[in-house]
Parts: sequence; structure tokens; C-alpha cells
Amino acid sequence: GFARMALARLQQYKRYVTDETAIVSSLEKVVRNLGYLLPTTPHKEAVSETFLAAGDLVSLFNDHILLERLQERHELLQATHSTDPTEHRLMLLLTVIQKIQIAMELIVLKSYDQRGQKNFNLALELLKLTARGFLLFKHGRHHLKAAPLPSLERFRLGCLSCTSNLSPQGLCSSCDAMVAEEASRLQLEQAWASANGGLVPHNVLCPLCNTRVKLTPTAKLADHTGSTRTGIQLSPSDDQQHTINGNSCRLCLQRQQNIDSYHLGLEQSREAAGTAPSSPLDLVVLAAECLHLTRPIVQLTLQRWLGHSSWSPYFISMAMDTSSLYLGSQSKTLHAYEKSTLHQRKLRLVFYLLRSPVWQRLTRPQMEQVLHLFQQRIPFLAFVPRAAMSYLDTMSKLNTFAWSS
Repeated sequence: GFARMALARLQQYKRYVTDETAIVSSLEKVVRNLGYLLPTTPHKEAVSETFLAAGDLVSLFNDHILLERLQERHELLQATHSTDPTEHRLMLLLTVIQKIQIAMELIVLKSYDQRGQKNFNLALELLKLTARGFLLFKHGRHHLKAAPLPSLERFRLGCLSCTSNLSPQGLCSSCDAMVAEEASRLQLEQAWASANGGLVPHNVLCPLCNTRVKLTPTAKLADHTGSTRTGIQLSPSDDQQHTINGNSCRLCLQRQQNIDSYHLGLEQSREAAGTAPSSPLDLVVLAAECLHLTRPIVQLTLQRWLGHSSWSPYFISMAMDTSSLYLGSQSKTLHAYEKSTLHQRKLRLVFYLLRSPVWQRLTRPQMEQVLHLFQQRIPFLAFVPRAAMSYLDTMSKLNTFAWSS
């Protein structure tokens, strides 16, 4: 019946996503940007953000399909950290909230008054606090990104030259068909021989230079904790720009770049799947996370009592953020992706320039002076800073854009 037909269509869609990853990624970008191409209307910001959120949700679903395919091909995603179903659902919930919260607040702001907006923000932050608190105290998950399940770096899973999907060995069946086919056959033979107590010699040769092909990445991509190492080169160093292991073969160089990129993509997919392990949770990290998680609730509560024009919520919020960052930076055991999260939080301090009352009293007047000078010097491009100012004016009123952690 209908359920069987829907399931068949879903399977067809999954096959299309896994087979045509590059095309699917381009279509997602079209959906995200479609709202910005619509005519100017009183609700343009809400419409634009809704299209952006829709594109992000489609991308999240497609990432799930690609991760399922990777899990079938590799044990890497399951090796280090076994994710509890409840843990993964909470991380997924927080990721979905992060992708749609701006569009939701804009819709609430257009549909209700500011009181409705404040109630929405408080309810949303309480939901996020509950989910993140459960992940912190129950599962030891800390220094999670705003979206705990980041987007999959799909470009690493495709050929760097033609964007075709790479094989489980990181080989391109279009640019390097002979080696990819031979390596696949060799893998099957080695699996059979291993099961039967035998051994198959590795003898895959490059068709261009006739040298033995190396099917392993040039650098170890993960340490013993499963964290992706920093400083991995996706292209050869300066003294290897034209050689790989002393070989100047163009095809060998391209092949090695694909293998390195593919293996790094596999490591990043652990974080996208939520299976990357967390570092040990000590008292300093716990204090840093508690400050970070409770800061939005404290800020919203103080703004309700004292008003948005008061400086107290602003400075108390800043003190909590800086204290959290200082305590987090004291930990020497953070994994690479947790350090990346800490760095992102530091960069988000620039949003204090868009937060009330600094935006109204300092940032906006200075930007208006710059805009006036721009209009005098380059009048035919004056619409660009005007559009930017209008966008920032709207977004500075949104808690989910300017204040949310």
C-alpha cells in the first residue's frame, strides 16, 4: 500500500544521495539561498531565515543518510565511543533547535508582541539548558558546539579533482579506475585469505608510472583518544609538491591527496555522528560548563527585571562568558574538537557589539557614520551597507542571534 510505496521512494532517495553527493550538496545551497532572491517584503527576513533553516534541516537528514553508508563501510564511527540512544537524540534535538531557532523567533516576533517573544526565548533556553545539563551530568558531554552534530565535511568523501564518490580505500573510480578496481579486488581476496588462514601480497601498480601504490594515508590522523589531530596537511608540503615518496607521477600525487582527505573525512564523521569521545570531566571543566549553560537564563531573567536598556545584564553576562572561557582554557586534557569549540566561543564574544545596550548607544551610531562616508565616496554602492545595517538592526533584536550560546 501507501507505506510500501513511501518506503520504496525513501530507498530511492537514499541511493540518490549516496550516489550523487555533489549534486545534492548544490541543491541544498539553492534551497538555503532561495529566500534571499525573493522580492523585498515586510516579512523578507523571516522568509529568508525559513528557507535557510529548511536547507539546513535537509542537509542534516542527508548527512544522516551518508553517515549510515559510512557506518556500513567502516567500523571507525563505532570504535571509540558507544553513543546511548537517548544521548544521540538529545544531541540531535539541540542540533535541530540551533538550525531553526532564528527563523522560529522571527515568526514569533511577526505574529505576537514582544511579550510573546520573551516567553518563547525563555522556554527555548530552558529546553536547551535541560538537554545540555542531562548530557553534561549523565553522559559527561562538555564543550559541545552550538549544534552538537556538525555538518559532515562531504567534500572529503569525494575526489578532489572530479568530485566523484571515493571508494572505501579513498580511491576515485573515475580518475583512477584501474587502481580502484584492482584495490577493491585485492581487498576481497585479502578478506577471503584472512578468513582461511592465508595471505595475499599487496601488488597494486600505478598505470601511469608502474610503481607500487601506497594505499595508506601519509600521516596518522588520530591519536589514541580518537581525536582528530591538528596540523594535518591535505596537500603535500613544499618539498613534496611534485613528488610522493620520491615519485613525480601526477596520478600518484592526486591519489595520495584523495586518500589523505578521505581518511581525515572519516575522522571528522565521528564528530558529525556524535561518536567522538569526550575528555575527562573534572571540577574546573564542570564549573566552566555550568557558567556557560546558565548564562542565557541569567541574562534573560535580568532583562525581564531590569529592562533591555540596563547595563547590568550585559556586564553580568560578559563576566560569566569570560569566566567560563578562562576556566575552560585551563584544562590540559581537552580533545581537538573540544578546543575548537572553545575557540568558537571566544570568537562569539564579538557579538557583544550587537547586544543591547551597546548596539544602540555605541556600535550603531559608529556604523551610521561609516555608512554616511561610504555613501559620499561610493554612492552607487550605497545599497550594500544599507542592506547590511537593516539586517543587523533586525538581528540585534533577536535573542537567538545576538545572545544565544
